[in-house]
Amino acid sequence: PVPGTVVSFGAAGGNGTEQGDAILVDANGKILVAGAGASLSNNAFTDMVVWRYNADGTLDTSFNSMGAIPGIFSFNGASGGAGSESASALAIDATERIVVAGAQQTMNGVALAVWRLESSGVLDTTFDPGGGVPGRVSLDLSSDHINSAEDLVLDSSGRLVVAGYSGTNLVGDMVLLRFLADGSLDATFNAGGPMPGVVFHNGAAGGNAEDFGIALAADASGRLVVAGSSEHAAGDFDLAVWRYDASGTLDTAFHPSGAIPGVVTHHNAAGGADDDFGTSVALDALGNLVVAGTSVNLKGVGMTTTRMTLWRFVP
Repeated sequence: PVPGTVVSFGAAGGNGTEQGDAILVDANGKILVAGAGASLSNNAFTDMVVWRYNADGTLDTSFNSMGAIPGIFSFNGASGGAGSESASALAIDATERIVVAGAQQTMNGVALAVWRLESSGVLDTTFDPGGGVPGRVSLDLSSDHINSAEDLVLDSSGRLVVAGYSGTNLVGDMVLLRFLADGSLDATFNAGGPMPGVVFHNGAAGGNAEDFGIALAADASGRLVVAGSSEHAAGDFDLAVWRYDASGTLDTAFHPSGAIPGVVTHHNAAGGADDDFGTSVALDALGNLVVAGTSVNLKGVGMTTTRMTLWRFVP
């Protein structure tokens, strides 16, 4: 409707909310978007959706060409579509397979979910072939069944790493997972932990409530940087940045003088003495860590304002 824009509606067959949450351009100049769209079965639910566009903004009809809408892949593995699935992050591996991470509603709560598609736009059934839905991994890491994947990267060795959250509405951990090519957890990652293949961390800011991993990057040395937030003892959130080595242990050379070596937290960046959140992370040419997010500028009864905030940390 407006030149320079593309608007999508009805990607999953429903007539409700539709959103894109991750985007990339592949080696052929195709534009991939991942997110969620209202489910055909019930507009209160969403399906995980991946769109692929040509460079001119038209749908690439060679992608999922036999689907209901060529150019769009939508998925809901719940029985009868009775639940929601959504994507938060997107990557392409060395063989042009498309990897998507997000969340899946289950009978018990919400599971962390990872899908892998072939470049043609269909589920890659060699990914977790023995799982409930070949092509999708669904993991419930918490006894209270609240989990989500927020970001993913392929590390310097091509391994899939996912960052997110696992816990309850009141207490939860930042989680970091590494997968083998077949979709199984890599048991050499945090091998001595309670669940090999998974790192759990809580209390980055000194509290004992909620820690969230929202953004993820991998450096040239295979170290993993997670940015997010951690609730401290006073009840509000600090920016939190974790760095792990390739084995899945905190890299204690990162902020070694801090309360928890391997972790940096920061509070009150905008002067409002309240929440600070990291939502995106990148590495510059010098290896510095640059984090974007928000910080409360003013907090009062009936009014809270926030500011876009940028932090930079030396490696």
